[in-house]
Amino acid sequence: MLIDNGIELVEQRQEANQSSSSPPEDKSAHTNGQPATPQPATTQDGGLFAWLQVFGVFFCWFNSWGLTNAFGVFQTYYQDNLLHSSTPSQISWIGSFQSFLLIAVGVLSGPAYDAGFFKPLLWCGSFLVVFGYFMTSLCKEYWQVMLAQGLVIGVGTGCLFVPSVSILPQYFVKRRALANGIAASGSSFGGVIYPIIVHRLIPRIGFGWTVRVVAFIALATQAVPILVLKVKVQAPKRRLLFDVKAFKEPPFFLFTLALFLALMALYIPTFYVQSFALTKGLTSPELAAYILPILNSAGVVGRVLPNFFADKTGPLNLLTPCIAATAILAFAWISVTNEGGLIAFALVYGFFSGTILSLPPVAVVSLCPNLGVVATRLGTSFALASLGLLIGTPISGAILSDTQQFTGLQAFAGAILLASAGLLLVARLSRTGFVFSVKA
Repeated sequence: MLIDNGIELVEQRQEANQSSSSPPEDKSAHTNGQPATPQPATTQDGGLFAWLQVFGVFFCWFNSWGLTNAFGVFQTYYQDNLLHSSTPSQISWIGSFQSFLLIAVGVLSGPAYDAGFFKPLLWCGSFLVVFGYFMTSLCKEYWQVMLAQGLVIGVGTGCLFVPSVSILPQYFVKRRALANGIAASGSSFGGVIYPIIVHRLIPRIGFGWTVRVVAFIALATQAVPILVLKVKVQAPKRRLLFDVKAFKEPPFFLFTLALFLALMALYIPTFYVQSFALTKGLTSPELAAYILPILNSAGVVGRVLPNFFADKTGPLNLLTPCIAATAILAFAWISVTNEGGLIAFALVYGFFSGTILSLPPVAVVSLCPNLGVVATRLGTSFALASLGLLIGTPISGAILSDTQQFTGLQAFAGAILLASAGLLLVARLSRTGFVFSVKA
């Protein structure tokens, strides 16, 4: 979802700077003495086939991050019904493992994409997502759900990760940010539509057939990218997976640690806000089921609008206050005592938390010394930061189980996000000093 998006956005800016300030053969077009990958002469902004790529990538997001964003509705159902004998922490391991694999497998599948296995990745990911939900519909025990929804679907979404970020930069230059923003909104749309479907259908047709409906929707929508997506330019060479030496650079090390903390706290409200509303009796069960879609709907704007301004201010300059605002909102969640406050929290948190996924790729690229190491450093940063996704919600679930109160869970999320914002500020200062007018 993230890596090549960030690479290409920065390449676009550098191409624009080069075209206005240097001739075609200027040394600025080279990196460490090696020619930078040129933009294909056939790349055009728009056209029917190019916008079909946007349409196809939209559904890759819809069925990867969109399904991850929808896990909160399963968390609530499992706690009250299918897995009621399991603790909230144990149940949240299912969703956290799925989201961890989305990034971890996505990083590992990057070299497979570079080697020309784009279509096999797309077919494999589509099959595993659909198959995983069909198997989930048959599950009766915790370990079965973990294997089907956690492992199988997690690996499937990870295989869709690379196609969802690698295609569009080959078809757009000037409209690249717009095209990526439209496609990325599929994750928020999935986080809106899937929870509503699950909530509305379970009372009518039961859990098994409801999950099968989700599988059929994924099957139908994944037919679109399978039919229309096409690699236009093959990667010129394979890349390394990890760059351990990058951690010797303080800005990169601090940023990766900050991202780890941000991802640790990101999905705590997403997983528990519906359960919070029902437990506290803040709203009716009917409206409580729509709190998660409301939160995810605000993420549509939060994934597009901040990126527009980040192009002018610099990603670190915008990401730092956005995560700080998210931390404040997590603490403010403690004081929510009525329906209006709950809806307001969901909307504002959904907007600001969207930047935690949309801005880091560009921020990582801005910390790279040259474009030749971008892919490897993005993979390194996100592979380690994804561990935060794995452990964050289970820890918060354990806090909830031990205290039987949401206050500890909410304070934990706020403290982790505040620490993340602090580390980002230090990373920014270590890069540019105390000159706040500098784009960073």
